[in-house]
Amino acid sequence: MSANRNRWTLSNVLSASRLVLAFPLSYALYHADVRWVWILTIIAGLTDFFDGYIARRFNEVSDLGKVLDPIADKVMVGMGAVAMYAAGALDTWFVIVVIARDFMILVAGLYAKTQKNLLMTSSMVGKVAVGIVALSLLLIGGRSEEHTSEL
Repeated sequence: MSANRNRWTLSNVLSASRLVLAFPLSYALYHADVRWVWILTIIAGLTDFFDGYIARRFNEVSDLGKVLDPIADKVMVGMGAVAMYAAGALDTWFVIVVIARDFMILVAGLYAKTQKNLLMTSSMVGKVAVGIVALSLLLIGGRSEEHTSEL
């Protein structure tokens, strides 16, 4: 597939929307608003699925999309973890692991681009890892208050 020159394709707008969704999702996680946590997570999951599907189906694959998609995922998970830590729902070590992992991936990607002129993109293993972390956050943050008080 050739890289599409139009930067703001529908698939890239969907990826960018996840960056925007990170703010209300983090707010909902911080305030343990279970209904909004689930609604925003479902919307984010759908945009994540459809941005890739649309990019491949309609030949909208672009270098911007290859970078924007994983960054949006990492921002959502990182902000969610920090919000839940601030609310007292996560231990420090978990947040450090989440942020350190994403920071190391970012540094490796920047190194590959600047030193080797390689654009590192998401792999299925990376998507599964982000999905597992996001699901963990969702399960912890998506519980009603009476359930979380039992933990």
